[in-house]
Amino acid sequence: MTKESAGDPGRWGELWRAMRPHQWGKNLIVFLPVVTSHQWSDPALLGRALLAAVAFSLCASAVYLLNDLLDLQVDRCTPGKKDRPFAAGTLPLSWAFLMLPLLAAAAGAAFFLPGNFALILAGYYGLTFLYSWTLRSVAALDVLCLALLYTARLFAGHAATGIPYSPWLSGFALCLFLSLALMKRYVEFSGASAAPGRGYGPSDAPRLRAAGLASGGAAALVFVFYIYSEQVARLYARPALLWLVCALLLFALGRMWSWARRGRLDEDPVRFVLKDGVSWLCAGLTALVLAAAGAHAP
Repeated sequence: MTKESAGDPGRWGELWRAMRPHQWGKNLIVFLPVVTSHQWSDPALLGRALLAAVAFSLCASAVYLLNDLLDLQVDRCTPGKKDRPFAAGTLPLSWAFLMLPLLAAAAGAAFFLPGNFALILAGYYGLTFLYSWTLRSVAALDVLCLALLYTARLFAGHAATGIPYSPWLSGFALCLFLSLALMKRYVEFSGASAAPGRGYGPSDAPRLRAAGLASGGAAALVFVFYIYSEQVARLYARPALLWLVCALLLFALGRMWSWARRGRLDEDPVRFVLKDGVSWLCAGLTALVLAAAGAHAP
């Protein structure tokens, strides 16, 4: 452990790294209700969604600090994780207590949003704690928890903005995030040995891949049903163009699973999407297709 003083900028830099700010991009999910309801020009709704994303980011950083404490011994023996600040000893364990102010700040941000948002944020933290403590070692249940944690951000976006929940969007998101969670586990356990404290091993990799591909297909199927729903008829002038979105989705997921199969994918697929140029191109093309489909005025 270094002997730097508490006021040394190096310590604060290590704390910043331990908070994992690169993971905050996942919280853009809270903006999906605003985008899919075609209300992105409403500054009040965008402001609420932004505040919700900030609250989730602060809460998530507190969770990462907690996870690093719970996984300290395992991280010190795991390649790729032994360089984390607490595991490497570059950040004193006492600094983990800064998770409490982070949680307080997250709760403060939630105070300015509708009551349901605070409940969802509390549920997210509680489920994350249970996941870190015990649920991640239970096969199948762990990937369902990961999918629910991502979907909770979607529900939080609805709660923060007051936009009504869409069963189509919720079902699509749950299937999609389940596919990504299974992809994360597949990449992690398709190596030569099992990670300690988990319910999978290398022999489970083919089943994880099959389940992940099926979940991705289910997400595409939900989207196809959505194309023919009354909700689409109200929102789009040319709903047939939405088939192109389905094709882009299948291409993006198929490409990611192909990369995972070849061992070329980072173990966190959501992070991969946020930094992958082709994924951003697909997102841009999707936006163009949605615009071409022609949104009706609310």
